[in-house]
Amino acid sequence: MPNRKHEAKCRQCGRCCLGKIPFWDKDQHRFRVVVGGTACQFLDPGTRKCKVYENRQFRRPGCLTIPQAKAQMILPADCPYVADDPDYECIVEDYPDGPDGQQSDDV
Repeated sequence: MPNRKHEAKCRQCGRCCLGKIPFWDKDQHRFRVVVGGTACQFLDPGTRKCKVYENRQFRRPGCLTIPQAKAQMILPADCPYVADDPDYECIVEDYPDGPDGQQSDDV
């Protein structure tokens, strides 16, 4: 069962559930990730919430935990789980609108 206090940080914007396409940028000599492909099948596009949130790691084994997503640096930079971490740098480019409907400037 999830830790309620820890889970309360999530704004449920759904951006971490969007499909991501990794690739090697040979011009910049670095690994890059862009948003694209298919979002998780359990993401409700209307509410931006997970339809199976309580059991997401069981229903979709590829669903990352927060520590895993943080380690892979794929959470949006304005995500409450990483926003206060000065060493965190999101590697995903062009995340769509943030939870408040504004384009995120820090990714």
